[in-house]
Amino acid sequence: MPEHSSPPPPERDSSLALLQAALDLRATAMCLFDASDRLVCWNTTYTRYFPEEADMLAPGVPYEATLRRFYETNLPPDELPLLEHHVAAGLHRHHTQCEPYVYQRRDGHWLKAEIIRGPDGSSLKLWTDVTTENRVGSQWPDLKDSFAGNDSAFALYAADGRCVSANKRYLQLVPGLGDDPSQLQGDYAQHIRYLAGQVVEAGEQEQLLALLERANFNIERVEVLTLKRRDGRWLELEQRPTQSGGLIAFWRDVTDQIEAQERAVTLQQRLSDAIENLAEGVALFDRDDRLVMCNSRFRDLNQPIADLIRPGAFWADLLRAGSQRGQFLNVDPTEAENWVIQQRLQRQRAGRVLDVSFASGQWLRCTDRRTREGGTISVRSDITDLKQREAELARQAAMMSAISYAATRLISKADFATAVEELLGRLGTAAQVSRVMVSQIVSDEEGEQYWTPRFEWCANGVESFMDTPVYQQGKLSAADPDWQKWVQQQQVGGLIRIETAQLNGTLRQHYEHRGVVAALSAPILVGSHWWGSVALDDCQNA
Repeated sequence: MPEHSSPPPPERDSSLALLQAALDLRATAMCLFDASDRLVCWNTTYTRYFPEEADMLAPGVPYEATLRRFYETNLPPDELPLLEHHVAAGLHRHHTQCEPYVYQRRDGHWLKAEIIRGPDGSSLKLWTDVTTENRVGSQWPDLKDSFAGNDSAFALYAADGRCVSANKRYLQLVPGLGDDPSQLQGDYAQHIRYLAGQVVEAGEQEQLLALLERANFNIERVEVLTLKRRDGRWLELEQRPTQSGGLIAFWRDVTDQIEAQERAVTLQQRLSDAIENLAEGVALFDRDDRLVMCNSRFRDLNQPIADLIRPGAFWADLLRAGSQRGQFLNVDPTEAENWVIQQRLQRQRAGRVLDVSFASGQWLRCTDRRTREGGTISVRSDITDLKQREAELARQAAMMSAISYAATRLISKADFATAVEELLGRLGTAAQVSRVMVSQIVSDEEGEQYWTPRFEWCANGVESFMDTPVYQQGKLSAADPDWQKWVQQQQVGGLIRIETAQLNGTLRQHYEHRGVVAALSAPILVGSHWWGSVALDDCQNA
């Protein structure tokens, strides 16, 4: 793979090109990352120091990806199972590093890593080969001087455990060493015991003392521990093996980072609690349309695929699964892929609001809005009641239109019977019922009152009762108490709402024989006289 540097962004061509060239002359590797930790540009020296990354370098590559490639290539085989641990530690160091630090590569070279942070959140990382200045053995004074002003507490131990170098910060952390770095006392085990007994909290002692259980410095990887001090502050211990069998220990005060993390966790928990208590279903998808988080209401509103709704799931996969499981109304599972593509195109529109009907009869209002990071906030509101009210209003409007039309026809048409039949047909269609029947109250010679059907409209496939003798007359004086109650209500203009399942005896048999599930009966009054009734029968839905 030939060495190369990246072309700088057009708006900064001259300045970045000059920086790349200048750093190449000084044998300093550089990488510029934007505020999202994505690669902007690099120089030729970087590909020489890190040849394993040369084939993957491109503007936009995440810093995490380059870090992962470095560890995949440089870690010993027995350390590869701990790859994620190393990547996490490297990312933490990248985000919190304030001062230069020196580390040793697997090939024995020592590199000094520095970071310069821009006001816009970008970061410029620099690597310089300091192998000649940091040879372990004869160069203890130079190595000690290089860490003298470091904000981290630093100590270097020989293979036999002797402390051979430390900076002022470490002497402050372990005052038993004295004030003069040239007059070091004690060894690694003594230092660890002192720190466990005098510096860290009692609950942290066990994991710190566990470092003494191994023979000598038998470690081949970076070790990182986070420990709480007795004064409430936090320390991070990072231990690295040296080429000669010794050990370098860095102690850093990470209180600010820990407290910031705790504040972030608290804020995240508060945000999660607030979202969880919303009446709407809320979900956050990242820029790749993977689910980041959602509340339980979002799962409740998507019951057919609730088992698939978990972090990392793709939005398109959830939609595809819903169509295959029959979640959506009028979506053919065999055409699911084309339907998902159409929905994805609609989703790309900013601020999309869409009302979606489900096979369960539920309606959801789906609102999708883009975040500044390129993700999507999806809000799902149950508007089933709203849609039902809209449908009822539309139904009532259709009924009023039918009545108005029929009234006009009754006035203008000579054939009264035909006009009434047209009225009943329009009324039944608008009301979405199965049968509409007009019955009249008549009296015999003895004054006994009966109801008898005069006009009827039936939907397709519904049996007519106009010509059925058993329904031609019914006594108003029938003994059934429910019937008597209805008669009394109708005589004074009251509406009767009937559910067959709630009836008993012969009255229930009567409605079941007619196939009626539910009915509505309204009286027809001429002045104050009860002329008859108009009944709307529903033979399908209660």
